[in-house]
Amino acid sequence: LRVRTLALRWPLGAAAPGVAMAVGRAGSGECRLAVSIAEASTGPAVGSSVEMVFQVAEHDGSLELELSNETSSGDAVCLGRICLGLWILPFGAWMRRKEVLVGSEGVEVEFEVRLDLVQECHVDIAVLGVPFDSGCSFRPGARFGPESIRVNSRLIRPYLIEMRQRPLLERQVVDAGDVAVTPFGIDMAMAQILDACRAKLKVARRLVLMGGDHTLSYPSIKAVSEKFGPVVLIHFDSHLDTFPPMYNQDVWHGSPFRKCWEEGLLAKDGSTHIGIRASTYSSQDLLDSDAMGIATLTAEDVHEKGVDACLDVVRKRCERAAGAPVYLSIDIDVLDPSVAPGTGTPEFGGLLAHQLLKFVRGFEGLPIVGADVVEVAPAYDIAGITAMAAANLMVEEIALMNRCMDSDGFA
Repeated sequence: LRVRTLALRWPLGAAAPGVAMAVGRAGSGECRLAVSIAEASTGPAVGSSVEMVFQVAEHDGSLELELSNETSSGDAVCLGRICLGLWILPFGAWMRRKEVLVGSEGVEVEFEVRLDLVQECHVDIAVLGVPFDSGCSFRPGARFGPESIRVNSRLIRPYLIEMRQRPLLERQVVDAGDVAVTPFGIDMAMAQILDACRAKLKVARRLVLMGGDHTLSYPSIKAVSEKFGPVVLIHFDSHLDTFPPMYNQDVWHGSPFRKCWEEGLLAKDGSTHIGIRASTYSSQDLLDSDAMGIATLTAEDVHEKGVDACLDVVRKRCERAAGAPVYLSIDIDVLDPSVAPGTGTPEFGGLLAHQLLKFVRGFEGLPIVGADVVEVAPAYDIAGITAMAAANLMVEEIALMNRCMDSDGFA
């Protein structure tokens, strides 16, 4: 709240002090400024404008301005006061007022007042929905994923038994709403998602996204890497998502990590796909991914070698990146359709719930600075079990961030 005094006017013939004390009170703040009084044709007026600044909250009700004069004995004599309700003020614009001081003999004060909304909230982790599915190549509907994940998160309780923490209470975790994203153009949508992620990362230390199709990982990683540097990618999916353009479209949900690699957003080596299975377009897809420095653990690797052995591979690869920040991306179709049917491109033979949970919890201590859960398509879900799985995985991601964010060296 800013208050700028423009003029003080006394009735003609009335005596006025050469110097008066202006006292402003708003919220829990008080400001005192000396005001020099100059003669004017309409009576004494303010010789120079003064400005007061206050920090106010939404529950603070009014601004009080008081004018006083110090007598020769040192006592302060109130010349009059006014009170103005803050609820009448618009945000972000100056309002000019003329008020007669209550208790005075017609002394008038002219001033301007402005109320600005200041974003100074402390946010540890921002959760952002991305209702976008124009990049999908098979069944659409993931644009409704964020809404369904929120609805099916209501059963989640504060304390995580296995992780032994209460991440939603130990950190300031904020649901930042959804990105206003167009469904009519992928390039424009990517710019909108990127701008939204950048804006959230200006006020939040970490970012978690819920989709939405997997295309959103490209602008998300771009925003995260701008703040923290190139990232190590840990990617759970049934598909590589490093595919070349399809139908002359180079940005789609099958190419986010190819785009990240092309733009230097991924740390050299260190990255890993987990859960890849079923079929792909050609063997070249696997060779292309390898050439990008991203290793592949198939679903069969997890089933046959076990989670612990595969987890050891992922952690050792992260060590090769010499402390680079980590981005954790979970496509819900990494889970078998028997566990998570509500997705656009399901593949038979996926991970089971306990395998994925054990994997994710095994990343405790890694410097995870960004994460997402994508491809929840509620139209194909049964009793909300896919969205419920996504909601629980997001809380697990938040718990990983909670454990590392004070010691990982990334502000």
